[in-house]
Parts: sequence; C-alpha cells; structure tokens
Amino acid sequence: MRLRHICFGIALAILAALLTGCGGSGGGTLITTTSRVLAGFVYAKGNALGSGPAVVITNSATAPTGYFAPTSGTVTLSVANGSLTRSPDAEPFDMSVSNVIVVTAVAAPSSTVNVTGSNLVLNGVSKALTPYSVNLGVLALSGTVEVIPSTDAPSYTPGPALTLKYTINGNAPTTPKELFIAGASANSGFGPKSLSLVGLDSNGVINPAATFTISNGAVTPSVLLSGSGAAYTLSPDSAANSAPEADNTFTIALVGGNGQSTMDTNFSYGTITTVAVTPAATSIVWKTSGVVNTMAVNTVVTNQYAAPMFGKTVTFTDPGKTVANVWIAAQGNAFTVTSGVTSTTGTVANTLSAPTSAVAPAANKTPKGANTLTATCGAVVGTTSVKVIRPLNTVVITGPTKVYVGTTTPATSLTNGAYLIDANGVDVDGDSAPLSDYPAGTFTYTCTNTAGGATFGNTGDTGVTSTSVSALTGANSNQVVAGATAGKYTMQVTGGVLTPSNIITTDVYGGPTKIFLNPNTNTTAVIAGASGNYTGAQGAIINPTFSFLDSANHPVPAGEVTYTSQFAIDGGTNGNITSGGSNVGNFTLTFGNNPGLIHLVITNGTWSPSVGGSFAFNVSKNVGHDGS
Repeated sequence: MRLRHICFGIALAILAALLTGCGGSGGGTLITTTSRVLAGFVYAKGNALGSGPAVVITNSATAPTGYFAPTSGTVTLSVANGSLTRSPDAEPFDMSVSNVIVVTAVAAPSSTVNVTGSNLVLNGVSKALTPYSVNLGVLALSGTVEVIPSTDAPSYTPGPALTLKYTINGNAPTTPKELFIAGASANSGFGPKSLSLVGLDSNGVINPAATFTISNGAVTPSVLLSGSGAAYTLSPDSAANSAPEADNTFTIALVGGNGQSTMDTNFSYGTITTVAVTPAATSIVWKTSGVVNTMAVNTVVTNQYAAPMFGKTVTFTDPGKTVANVWIAAQGNAFTVTSGVTSTTGTVANTLSAPTSAVAPAANKTPKGANTLTATCGAVVGTTSVKVIRPLNTVVITGPTKVYVGTTTPATSLTNGAYLIDANGVDVDGDSAPLSDYPAGTFTYTCTNTAGGATFGNTGDTGVTSTSVSALTGANSNQVVAGATAGKYTMQVTGGVLTPSNIITTDVYGGPTKIFLNPNTNTTAVIAGASGNYTGAQGAIINPTFSFLDSANHPVPAGEVTYTSQFAIDGGTNGNITSGGSNVGNFTLTFGNNPGLIHLVITNGTWSPSVGGSFAFNVSKNVGHDGS
C-alpha cells in the first residue's frame, strides 16, 4: 500500500508538470504523426446505488462523491498503427500501484486510442469499466496534453445512513466536556455553540435524508438545546432559571441505524468578578425617638461576563463602628442577616438599621459619619459607604436685604438676589450637617410683611410709612413678588426643619414720594399753607439741600433719579432764592423781613432703579419763610 501511495504521488507530480504545458519536438524533420500526452484518474463507485457507471476516468485528482481509487485491476490504453510510452500498441496501468494514467501516444493524426478495463476491484468487489475511445486530434495538437474522461458521467446515490458523526462549531469535540458559562457570548468559546449532525452510509458518504434524536439526560438541564433536524444550538442557562452548575450528558441517536453517541457538557457560572453593594440611599437617619429607621441593601454578584450568579454565598462584614454587628454605644443590630445566598437575579437582599433612637444631644455619637458596608463572595470583596446622620434641626438661609417694588426675586442665583439654603445646616446635636446627606425633603419658606405706620419726613411735613404687599410666587416657593408698595418683609424657612431658620429682613424700595430737606424745617409760627418753616434774620443766608424718600422712608439714591427743579419765594417776603434747574438738588435762600411761602417744585422726574424699568414722578412742597 505504501508503494501505491508513493507511485500515486509521483504520478500526480508528473501529471501536474505535463498539464502546465509540454513542448513540441524540434529539429527540421518532417512530422507526419500526432504525439500527445494522455492523462486521467481512475475511480470506482463505492457501491451499486443509483444510476451511473461503476468505474469512471476523470481529469481531477479529487474523487467524485461516492467514488474511490480501485484497489486492483488494470486499465489498458491501445492504439492501432501507433505507439505508446512503453508499448507499441497497448499499455496497461496497474490500479494496485496508482489510479493515475499518464502516457504518450503517437499515431497518425485523428487516430483512435481505446480505453478498456479488466479485473477492476474495489475492496473485494468487482467493478466494470465501459470501454470508450479518445481521438488524438490533428497534427497541430502535437506536444499538448489531452485529458481522457470517460463518456459515462459519475453518479452516486447515498445508501442508508449507518454511521453518526457530529461537530461543534464545525469541529469535532476536542475536550472531554464542552464548557458553557452563564452570560458568555458565542465568540468567547463558552457561550452558544452550533451542533451539527450527519449520517454516513457504508462508504462514508453523507445521506441528507438521515434523521436523528437528541436528548439531555440531566434531571435539571443547565445546558439548553434548541433547533431541529440536523442543526441545533447548545446554550448556557442563566441564574434566572436557577440553573445548577453540573454536567449535562446529551445522547444523540441515528434513526434507523446503529449510530449513537453521547456528548458531555458542563455548565458553570464562571469566575466571581464583581460584588456590587447598593444601599437604597447614601445616608440613614439616627432618630431621637420612635421606631428605628431602616434601608434596603442589595448585593449583586456577577461573573466575568457580567452575568448574575445564582446560589453563591455572600458574607456581610459589620460596619466599622459596630462590634459583632451591634452599633457602638447606641446598640441595635446593623445588618438583619450576616450572610445569604444569591437569588435568581444574583442578589442577596439585606437590611441596614440605624442605631437605636437616642435623645438629643446623643451621649455617644460614635456611629455618626461614614460607615463602610462590606460584602464578600469567594475571594471578591465589594464595599460601599452609608453615612449615619442625626435629624436635621435647622438650616441657614441667605438672601437679599433690598428689592424694588414690582420685581420678583430669582429662584437660584444668589448673585442676583435669590433666597437660598446654605449647604450646611445644624443637626439636633448642634453639629454642622451637610444637607447633601439628607433625603430630599421639602422646605417651606414664609414671607411676612412688616407693618408700617412710623412717621417720617421733615418737621412739619411728616407721613406714615407704608406696608409692603409682597408675597411668595406659590406654595413651597422661595421666590417673592414685591408688590407695588414700598415697605419691608421677612423671609424664613419654617417647614422641613424642627426649628425655623434665621430671619432675613428685606426692604422693598419704591420711587420718590417726598422731598426731604437738610437742614430740617421747624414748626415755629407756621405760615398757612406751609409744610414746616425756615426761620432767620433779615439778610441771613442758608443753603439747604434735598433728597427724595419713598413711601417707606427709604432714601432714593441720587443715581437713580433725573429731574428739573424749580424754586420760588413770595414777593412780599423781600427775600430771595435761587431758581433751580436740571438735577439741581440745592438752593440758596436769603431771608427778607416779612413772612411768606417758598415753593419747591420737581417736574420731569424719572426714577430708574437698577432693576424694574423706569418710572415718571413729580413732587412739590411749600415751606414757610419766617424772616424778621
């Protein structure tokens, strides 16, 4: 057999060289014959199924389906009135040596070469070759290769399927057990895998009509089977189905044949990679009285493919401020359970309890602050932090001390005058308490208008301060709409805390309503129609200035007003006063010897506060002149 293989290899090499091109004969001799290399491969049908020849000769080194090289016998080529490589008229080829035919035939142009077979056998079964012939062709074809396929086309119908074979992802199984890991992808090698089944007939040819049965012998399967016919998918199960880590043995049978095989698989949750500890909140309130606060703490265990792992034991380590799971000084257990087994979501549910309620201030405040919660599964540790805090007592607010009538305070911008709660409040123990530690709550602002009524203005020209009509923009709002009336109000947080916050007093500024003189006027011998008097000796000179006040006695900044001033004095006084002008806020008065009135008139006034637009105003005032 080895000799046959060696000769077969040599023959193939010769044929390959010949097929790449053979040179013609040289010299100057007149050529009158055709010389060609004849080549082919002999194959015998594996069995007698189907139509078609028992023996064929092809031009391919690859056997047709169901055909094989004969094990013995002879194929003979013969030519009349010509010659072959080793024989003048006929040359035999021994199939026990090689099934390759390579021969040079020389004869007259268009001569016939006959191909016959005798005693051909394949594995002890006789096979017959239908004789046929080939034509050497015209003289011009000399020196070329001619393949000699037989006239009968190969035909093969697979026999009954007798042998079962299967592949996983296109390859025969290479390990005793195919490993499947929860959550693994197909390209990882441990996720879903394709299982393909084939049935082979007695000649090893696939019979596409073969049918199969396949079953999983596991009581609780953890490697899942899907598909039908000859194509299936094997997939790892998941924690969601409480899949057990175990071997699964699949039995595959060929229907109608003796082929049966078993395939062993193993399901695993893989390697513990992550232990994620997730509390319901970042802080828990240690109350002063009543039932202790609790919060859920969930721990999820996942593998290298981020898949939940079922049935894994998780151990919880006491927070740092406990002894044997009991809070220091305050007493009470921290965790409800100190170990647990993961569920179908890979989760162990636990509960964290705050220390036992204690009056304020707490005698031992050790549990307050950050506490590290630790969960361990296998060699992997997960941690998180929960802060134990005491109830919030009060907060500190900031906000504007001055607003203008008709405006609304902003909600968030402290620069623009919002009422805001400071980042740190004060807990019941008197300690600074970051508000970020506390569960989101609703703080209630209260806006209270301060009653007016106090008198203001120059002597002889007083009024009553007005009351603001400011109000919040809505429930639980921290924004104030200042009404149309100047005045004053307070803002305070009174809800969401045990003790109301500090109070911010805010003045509501309005436009000019009163002229305020300096020096002040008096009420000596008040002249009819006058609002206060100026008194002086004949010829005396004073230089009063004035400013504007709103209805709540707030000075109106000089930079917010423009106006035209007009000053006059009754002629019978024999006194004198300067005339005024654009934005002239002072005058010179020279006293005469008779009483009378001084007339101060402001026209074309415009009040332009820093926010809220521009407003027109006109005011006037009569002051008594009491010269002597």
